[in-house]
Amino acid sequence: MRLPRTLGELDDLVSEADVSGRGLQLTERLLRAADSMPHGEESLRAEMLVAAAEGLSLSGQPQRAVAAAQAAVADGGPVRHDARTHLAAALRGAGRDEEARATLREVWRSRPRAPGLHLFAGEQSEAIGDHAEALRWYTRGLSIAENKVGDEEAEVTCMLMLIARLRTRRALALPPDDWDLAAVEAVESARRVVEATEMGDCDCPCGHGAVISEEDDAIFIDLVRA
Repeated sequence: MRLPRTLGELDDLVSEADVSGRGLQLTERLLRAADSMPHGEESLRAEMLVAAAEGLSLSGQPQRAVAAAQAAVADGGPVRHDARTHLAAALRGAGRDEEARATLREVWRSRPRAPGLHLFAGEQSEAIGDHAEALRWYTRGLSIAENKVGDEEAEVTCMLMLIARLRTRRALALPPDDWDLAAVEAVESARRVVEATEMGDCDCPCGHGAVISEEDDAIFIDLVRA
């Protein structure tokens, strides 16, 4: 198995390993390769360590996942969602919720500007049960994403955050606001994409349908009836 030279190649390898059931094999290979790779801005090492951390979490090795994520943070190289958010995810998976919270607070104070990071960090806060913190992440992320008109990735992230924000506000028993109503519109749009895809009328690669869980769907139906 040839090691990845670009982020796209790494993503492809992870996807292929997931499909073929060789995820743990790839994880161990990435960890071994990271030991002999250069650190820093010009290296894929931090991304490989993050991918390894995710693989270790999925394979039921939470403490090793934390160690890999800590190594990614220490590396200092580029990572899509800030290596510290991946460390928070690994800490959460290891049952170390207070450390995960502290790590997320540290990331918040650095005022990141990537919408995708806000979505990922909000999901970690939500998984811990910190709905108020998750709401802060989603709301600021939406404010940032609104300024990225024409960016397809940001638009998909925006829809995901609208859905997550609505779900979180419902958990906090907050009344619907304008963004909650926008979330309903986004889901109706996603439903139309899914229906068109199932009928063979749409080859859209965006994957919008994957964001509508049964829990979310029930929330939208309830909100529309309100």
